[in-house]
Amino acid sequence: MKKTVLAISVIAFLTGCDLDSDSSSSNTSSSGYTVTGFDGYLQNAVVYIEKDNKSGFSDPSEFMGLTDESGTLTLDNTPSEKLSLQTLVLGEPAQKVLAGMDRKYETVYTTDSDRPSMPLDNEYTLHTTEGAAVISPLTDLIVLKMENDKTDVDTAIDSIQGALSLPSDSDLYVDFIDNGDNKLHKTAQILADSKAKSPDKYQSNPRDFVLDAKNAVEKISDDKISDPNYRMTVDGETVTEDKLPDSSDPSVNSDVFESIQGKFNALNLTNGHRVISPVTFFEADLTDLFIDNADNPITLLNGIEVSNTDSNYVVLDKNDKRTGLVAYVMDGKMRVGMNSDDAIEGSGDYIVTVSVRYEGSIDYKIRTAKALFSFSIKDDATSQ
Repeated sequence: MKKTVLAISVIAFLTGCDLDSDSSSSNTSSSGYTVTGFDGYLQNAVVYIEKDNKSGFSDPSEFMGLTDESGTLTLDNTPSEKLSLQTLVLGEPAQKVLAGMDRKYETVYTTDSDRPSMPLDNEYTLHTTEGAAVISPLTDLIVLKMENDKTDVDTAIDSIQGALSLPSDSDLYVDFIDNGDNKLHKTAQILADSKAKSPDKYQSNPRDFVLDAKNAVEKISDDKISDPNYRMTVDGETVTEDKLPDSSDPSVNSDVFESIQGKFNALNLTNGHRVISPVTFFEADLTDLFIDNADNPITLLNGIEVSNTDSNYVVLDKNDKRTGLVAYVMDGKMRVGMNSDDAIEGSGDYIVTVSVRYEGSIDYKIRTAKALFSFSIKDDATSQ
């Protein structure tokens, strides 16, 4: 017989005893209650309390915190209400709500451990059942099934297990990344991307998206199953077959990204600072920043640009105001500096958006990828 998640989590919180395999949804300790969000581990995602499972993060009073690089957030106590997770994309509604709470969140966005150093394309929400400490596309399916069919958690679990052709004793609260279950991981990737693309349709009929995702995964080769950059969405139309991509999407080389970000971190920019003549603070080679099929550098360098700049290459903030920092790409290198007629303006954290448009060598599909670099401007010379 299945144990409900709520019962398990309460027992764990009160007794601290060891539990059997059904208890993977609980993660309590003397130091607090830890919740984990993933299809890949989601960093800087909002964990919040949501009462209707539909609106996403919109009420600052429901904010519980942001996940760390392991996709985890530790709370002081076990929450008495259901938790949800909201991913963040710069300029999108939920991210604006967070930024409105405190300026320190203005440049905060969610990244996925499947594709580190890259921002997500779309905001989306994931839900879980009351008392559970795991939030994933699988727990989200359970909640949606319960809400749509007005059923209990065990019936919803049975339905999702059946759609995924999983054994009746399988754990839908499992960390499939830690377990190395590549097929379940790929299924979750497809479900998350599909929900982000068609949230209303997904919300109303999640089981058909599950069936579509399962069928797609069964046709994907083993090497693509384990490739986090092999991405696709399904449409929830089970009478038609979703076309598999011919190749993987471009991605960001994490080592190159971190090296360039280090150069931005070393900038010493102060509000009002001017220069007598144009100056270059640093150059960064972008040759290997974007890679295709996980290991092959993209050589179409004329497709790489700094996209949040004005006609004079001055970086713009989220309100399209000039920061005074210049960034542009020439001969495969990004040059960062200042023009003599500009001044550094503002204070706080800002973003430089580097993007690429790439034509696939097999299917000739135009793909895009972005890398977001952050830099800071101090209020004055005495700021730390």
